[in-house]
Amino acid sequence: MSTKREDWFNAALPLLKERVFLPQGLKVPDNVRIGVGTLSSRSGKSNSTNIGVCFPAERSESNTIEIFISPELDESNRVLDVVCHELIHAIDGNENGHKGPFRTMALAIGLEGKMTSTTASERLNGTLSEIVKEIGEYPHEKLDTTRQKKQGTRMLKMECSECGWNFRTNKTQLAAMTINTCLSCQGDTLELA
Repeated sequence: MSTKREDWFNAALPLLKERVFLPQGLKVPDNVRIGVGTLSSRSGKSNSTNIGVCFPAERSESNTIEIFISPELDESNRVLDVVCHELIHAIDGNENGHKGPFRTMALAIGLEGKMTSTTASERLNGTLSEIVKEIGEYPHEKLDTTRQKKQGTRMLKMECSECGWNFRTNKTQLAAMTINTCLSCQGDTLELA
């Protein structure tokens, strides 16, 4: 059993190709790399609901399809079923979202449910359990990403409604301000923007 997540993914990938995808006539590309990381969508926007994401090869300097799994997941079978979901995106070249060919492939390998948030069917879970028995449990402990430290100082923007001159300040300084005269045009027109 490996103690590194990436080694675990590297051990799982050929078994997934052979036992999950190949029997359905599906070829997983050879240039796939799987890792763990906080996730954003392929458009670059942060999305805390994502538990997996697949970036196409053209986004990588090494021409590698990059799949990332959320650090919030720690259950071996669930991690592998998310990897399977993302591998379908890799096979599809991220062309069809969760429709058409994606749906056909997902159902064929044994994923079920809403296509944007699939889970393994009983049949697929059985195969994934056999793979986990061979390679060992997923060597990762769940990371709680919800308890992030709150930002201490939030800078607020003050702007002159006449000339557009602006500056930033914090709530404490804003509360202490006794005048709202613009330093540029001298008008009494400073407002919180």
